[in-house]
Amino acid sequence: MKTFFLTSISIILSLFSVSATQWTVSNDPTRPAQFSSLQAAYDAASPGDTLLLSGSQTAYPGITMSKPLTLMGEGMNNPDGFNTVIAYSYPYVALKLQNIGNGQSASGSRFEGIHFAGDYVRFEGNFSGSTPGVNNLLEDIHFER
Repeated sequence: MKTFFLTSISIILSLFSVSATQWTVSNDPTRPAQFSSLQAAYDAASPGDTLLLSGSQTAYPGITMSKPLTLMGEGMNNPDGFNTVIAYSYPYVALKLQNIGNGQSASGSRFEGIHFAGDYVRFEGNFSGSTPGVNNLLEDIHFER
């Protein structure tokens, strides 16, 4: 009976489990990954996924995000020279975080081990029909290292 109960609980919990996917990204052809473009990886990712960015000699172009993701890089000043840099590229800043309404928001995003170069980071909470100060918030965004 105890085994049946534990098995039943395990099955029920597995029905409600949510798993996030980790995607690898590298713009260096000598370091293969699932994606060679940060934008392509972002487009394929679902809210809550993690993008693991390889460092390289070349910066990743800037990106605009309107869904919560975790971006993890290799950091800066690595002895091997493989740094993770996201840089300004016209017409975008290095990183633009948006709340565009209808439940689409970068709130809850995390960034670790990434250097943002150029026009850096912009937070854009305004969207059509928003009430200023009420439903145009970006919240719970973390930057580490």
